[in-house]
Amino acid sequence: MKNKNPRQKKLAAGWFLGRASGLLLVLLLAVHFTVIHFERGGQEKIPGRSAGFHGAVFLRLSHPLWWVFYAVFLSAALYHGFYGLRGIAAEYIRRERLLASIRAGLLAASIALWAAGMLILVNSQLLLANPPALCYKCHARGSIPSCRAIRFFGFGAINKK
Repeated sequence: MKNKNPRQKKLAAGWFLGRASGLLLVLLLAVHFTVIHFERGGQEKIPGRSAGFHGAVFLRLSHPLWWVFYAVFLSAALYHGFYGLRGIAAEYIRRERLLASIRAGLLAASIALWAAGMLILVNSQLLLANPPALCYKCHARGSIPSCRAIRFFGFGAINKK
């Protein structure tokens, strides 16, 4: 006889998604480590310029498939991590009210981190579509600046000499 309890179906779906996100993370981490750590140090070559680490990330984000890769990577990592924390909390905390508030806090934290990560990905696309002028330090080095992101997010004026 099959169990038709909706709560059991919801728990089974969460369990399955936790396992699926773990498997997906293994594959995504393999790609991530290969690109970042093994292939040319994660730095694409640009004629006449030294990309540096941040510049290489911006170059990868200019391709839509890399953008999707990072969005899926972010989503899978956050789901897997916070689902695991939720399970640990359920094992050790017996008071229902406290457990409910911890679950709500974990959900809020995961949503906030996902939104921040997606904001960074979306802003990177806007930055690539409309790059600001190079700051004097990066222009003198002839490199793609990591300070573009700093200036774009409004953390201070960089062009002051």
